[in-house]
Amino acid sequence: MDGIGIKNLQAALRTLVEANVDTGVADATSTVNFLDDISKSWPPSPGGFENLIVEITEGTGKGNFAKIASNTATRITFAAAMPVAPDATSQYRIGFFGKMTGDITDRAARLLGIVYGNVDQLQQTAAKNLKASIEERLILKTIRDIAPGAPDTFWLPETEHIDLSKYLASSWGIYAPTTATMVINCYLNISHDGGTAWRRAAGYEILDADFVRDVWNTIDCPLKLAEAKLEVVITVAHPAELDLMCIAKP
Repeated sequence: MDGIGIKNLQAALRTLVEANVDTGVADATSTVNFLDDISKSWPPSPGGFENLIVEITEGTGKGNFAKIASNTATRITFAAAMPVAPDATSQYRIGFFGKMTGDITDRAARLLGIVYGNVDQLQQTAAKNLKASIEERLILKTIRDIAPGAPDTFWLPETEHIDLSKYLASSWGIYAPTTATMVINCYLNISHDGGTAWRRAAGYEILDADFVRDVWNTIDCPLKLAEAKLEVVITVAHPAELDLMCIAKP
């Protein structure tokens, strides 16, 4: 495979993997260890931006970047500290930024057992690796933000259900602030008849004694489901807000 072919393949892959997942402007509360942006509502870890790259593109810290260890809805935590803390002038982007392709050189090709003459094999290997990496990020997100007016039973989604037949696992998130006397119980419900009858899935629930206020609580389900939805039962007193989310991965 000649140098032009390698460069063309590199350029094509780089165009795909350097697309931004998200962009924004950091808050002044950011430090060398994390970046805050309260305008965001990101899917939290696990299933968020782990192992992607955040790069400062303008303002304080321009050119600095870090691997993402984890994130909440509004905060990105770095795997290693940045040299300079981002501030309110720091514009950033989140993405793959070449992580999946690396340098396709003669040495790299030989380490992969690919010879120059086998162009098809090189392209197929690169395409396969790219497809697998992109599929890791093809996630289904369903979010519902609620302002409860009274104790009640709340569902995600509010009506119907979520079709998870194309996904191998799902993570269900529940957030509620500290509320005096509130009792909250969360249950994953599944159906095997198209959504006519629903049953709570044993072992996939968070009961009030285990529910932690003021943080995201998650129910992780490593099952491929046809129909599913989240049931949240609040009694005695209701919180000012209730946030529900489902993230499903292929």
